[in-house]
Amino acid sequence: MRDGGRDLMDFLLRSFNFYGSCADKLEQIVLRTSATHLTDLFSGSGGRILAVREQLRNKGLNVKIILTDLLPNPDCIARVKNLNDPLTYFRQESVEAMYVRTQGLVTMIGALHRFQPSAVEAFLTQLINNRVPFAICDIAASQFFRSLPLPLAIFALLAKAVFLFMLALLLAPLVCPIRPKTLFFCYAVPVIPLFFAWDGTVSAMRAYTPDELIAMAKSADKDSQYEFSCGRSGSLVYLSGKRSQGNTNSTLQRFDGHI
Repeated sequence: MRDGGRDLMDFLLRSFNFYGSCADKLEQIVLRTSATHLTDLFSGSGGRILAVREQLRNKGLNVKIILTDLLPNPDCIARVKNLNDPLTYFRQESVEAMYVRTQGLVTMIGALHRFQPSAVEAFLTQLINNRVPFAICDIAASQFFRSLPLPLAIFALLAKAVFLFMLALLLAPLVCPIRPKTLFFCYAVPVIPLFFAWDGTVSAMRAYTPDELIAMAKSADKDSQYEFSCGRSGSLVYLSGKRSQGNTNSTLQRFDGHI
């Protein structure tokens, strides 16, 4: 059932090219670091990083992509294997995102909001201490919801949940592959629309702003080793970092507008 909800979310984000600007930012850090492979953390069903992968391929970047997850799903592993792409595979072993060890570029697409600020800062600290370049893209916190008085904010979130529930019912027949189990849990017992609505609403509440990511990056980079690029593009927030040239002090670049 959770896979059905993730399939719906991946389909929606892919249809609206939600992570298009993420591919642009990822291209920049791949070129700046000369990375030949990247390890994607918290890949889930794989839909997010695979959408970005397709755009990177269109840009001529044929980097090796390794998908990982804490609880790898056999169906998702098989789906990636069926791509028949020697440069893309899903690790079968469990990988804890907060304790990953790799020498390549690390990415996390659409998952950072699932972690509390203390966990995010610990994650960034680990990457910096291990001198690992990284690129993170996620949904951006809504300034509209945050600016509302509490009663109106609750009403707005409930309205969003209802909208997402109805959207799930409309999208379910369009998601491939069409599974009888998915249709059953969409229409006979609407568990998947409920999960979809809940996940989308809670994600919006947990999302971060560029200022919050900047603060955590500064706090994690205690020895000023890194240079960062952080900002917002539409409904997307991004943070990338790599070891600074000369390693004398870190340079923080902010982009508050659209790219």
